[in-house]
Amino acid sequence: MKRKISGFLLVILTVLIFTSCIMKDRDNDLGEKTLENENNNKSIGITIYSVPDETFERPLTQIPYYQCGEVLFKENSFFEQWQEGHQPWLAGAVDVVKVMCSNLIGSDAQKAFDNENIELHTSKELRTKSGIVIKVIDETEKKIKVEFVVPAFGKYGITLESPETTGVLFIREIILYN
Repeated sequence: MKRKISGFLLVILTVLIFTSCIMKDRDNDLGEKTLENENNNKSIGITIYSVPDETFERPLTQIPYYQCGEVLFKENSFFEQWQEGHQPWLAGAVDVVKVMCSNLIGSDAQKAFDNENIELHTSKELRTKSGIVIKVIDETEKKIKVEFVVPAFGKYGITLESPETTGVLFIREIILYN
């Protein structure tokens, strides 16, 4: 089972973000969140994708897995392969965002993350020559918050979580800030 977040929906969400900037005094009924940056300026964000807390208490195969704009339910074999040492990057926040959220940067994702375009790639940060930045900004035992800056679109706040029974990171929330 999968659902795809269409380009049309992303355009509508972007329009809603800019509309909400103009109407800052209205209620937070669109899933808006605020982010305070280092200059104490507040940015308004809109939730693009979110998974509730109780979902992470389900069996792994019943937790939605965000993958490039699609919401999938993975088979047990996916988690067994990771447990056997295959695809260790699935436990690394920067790499999971790079691969699983590549749809958020537009149609040239492959070129953006081509090895020739990478300036820095560590377990905590990735920077490209074109200005894309993926950076771990907060980390707890099971949750990791990542800032994903895409010059053409804005800044995404992405929260990842690994359920109790695996180290595989699931994308829990995606917020686009203005």
